[in-house]
Amino acid sequence: MFKYLKNHKLLSFVVAIGLFGGVYLLTRHQKTEYIPHQVETGTIQDTLELSGKVNADSLATLRFPTGGLVTYLGPKEGETVNKWQTLATIDSRQLQKTLEQKLNLYSVQRDTFEQTIDDNDNSVPDGDLARTLS
Repeated sequence: MFKYLKNHKLLSFVVAIGLFGGVYLLTRHQKTEYIPHQVETGTIQDTLELSGKVNADSLATLRFPTGGLVTYLGPKEGETVNKWQTLATIDSRQLQKTLEQKLNLYSVQRDTFEQTIDDNDNSVPDGDLARTLS
C-alpha cells in the first residue's frame, strides 16, 4: 500500500486535500446573525404561572353520621382552627322527622305483635298442628 502511495503522490495529495476540505466544510460554524433591538427603560417583572395541587401541613376529613343540608360553615379559608371547634353543621330537622316516622312504624308493628301473642295464648291447636305438637 505504501508503494502505491509513493508511486501516485499527486493522487494521494488530491485525496488528502479533499478529505481535509470536507472536514473543514462540515465542521465550520455558520456566521451568527444579530438582530438589533431598541432598549427601553422599565421595571423588570418575573412572572411564574404554575398549575398543581396545594396541600396544607395537616388536613382533616369531615364526616357526618347522616347526609343532609349544611346549615353552618365555621372558619373561613386561611383561618386557624382550634381543637374541637365546630366546622360545620347539618340541618337535623329531616333526620328528626325520619326518626319519628320509624319509631311510629316500630310502635305499630310492636302493638300488632303483642296483640297476636295475646290472641294466640288462649287458643288450642287443632288438626295437623295438634298432632305435631303432641
